[in-house]
Amino acid sequence: MAIASRDSLHPELQENLPLSASESFPKKKFPKSARILAGSHFRLIHRNSTRHFGELIAIHVRQGRPGLPKLGITVSKKFGKSHDRNRFKRVVREAFRELLNTLPPDLELNVTPRKNGAALSKQAVLLELQNLLSKLI
Repeated sequence: MAIASRDSLHPELQENLPLSASESFPKKKFPKSARILAGSHFRLIHRNSTRHFGELIAIHVRQGRPGLPKLGITVSKKFGKSHDRNRFKRVVREAFRELLNTLPPDLELNVTPRKNGAALSKQAVLLELQNLLSKLI
């Protein structure tokens, strides 16, 4: 059984189809301007911030320069193997992307895990971030 190509379809159906797989799932951006990258910036946040603790994560929050809200993620080796640490960072970035439009533009945020992340899900981290940030905003 042959699969019909995009060109062999009716013109009205062609308009509704994406040209490639990348178009069907638009990528959410996480620009460098929204990241905390330098070690000195992380130290500044840790020294001049307020800390808030949830069940799954702890956050350090600081008012910085106006612009985009900034996110830093700190995960030690004590958290688990590299694939666990990378998954935590990926989940936190996804949750931050969803909250990006609701955050004040001068917010600088550093997120650290409180427990081993075997049971962490994006929804759990998203709810925890919303709860912790609702105390601030």
